[in-house]
Amino acid sequence: MSGFRLAALLRLRSMQEDDALAGLGRAQQTLAAAGLATTAAREAVRAAGPAPSGSAAVFLAGAAARAALAVAVSDSTALEEAAGRDVDAARGAWQDARSRSRAVGRLAEKHEEERRTDLARREQAQADELASARWKGTEDTHE
Repeated sequence: MSGFRLAALLRLRSMQEDDALAGLGRAQQTLAAAGLATTAAREAVRAAGPAPSGSAAVFLAGAAARAALAVAVSDSTALEEAAGRDVDAARGAWQDARSRSRAVGRLAEKHEEERRTDLARREQAQADELASARWKGTEDTHE
């Protein structure tokens, strides 16, 4: 039998799977960073404490600062949710790429098994021919 005709496709599918896996890793890193940013923003709101007492200007400045912190928490949460969706999409892309790669891999395994079977069949045929030739050679000397 000739070489596996889909070897180039198998290499391509493997590279696509590797790329998809790397994309999943990047998406997971982004999600982890977004989670840390959300945690930090929430901690900043907790650390801000209650609104300061004093003049109206001080109170309004404190309220504005807390409102800004609340917006930062909201933005961080939205980014974290988007990063989670990106992880899900990247995981799906990796699973699709892995499925395509494994399908071609199974074809390659089947081809290799057929090649080994063919080789074993040819070796057995050669062994049978040698045994037959020896038997005929010994039969001729006994007659």
